[in-house]
Amino acid sequence: METVFFALDDAEQLFAHHQPTPVTSVDLLGQGRQALIDANLRLGLALAEDEIDYLQDAFTKLGRNPNDIELYMFAQANSEHCRHKILMPTGLSTVNSSRNRCSR
Repeated sequence: METVFFALDDAEQLFAHHQPTPVTSVDLLGQGRQALIDANLRLGLALAEDEIDYLQDAFTKLGRNPNDIELYMFAQANSEHCRHKILMPTGLSTVNSSRNRCSR
């Protein structure tokens, strides 16, 4: 998120203390995939279909519901600007010990 301040005094709001919001649970186990779809829209996570599939599978295997913080963290860590999804490598780099350099 970006905020523009037109006066230095307006920046004081950056340091204001707020009451923490309680962590909330998304009822994946009770409501199924639709609970993740709804949370995706409500929280503005911008999760792709395959990411929703992954989360559904992972939390179902864990036998518990995800909370909003976990979903925010997953969405941020897997966002295109953070992970560079569109630039996925085609091979793994390995260290060539005889030459002490990286090769593909």
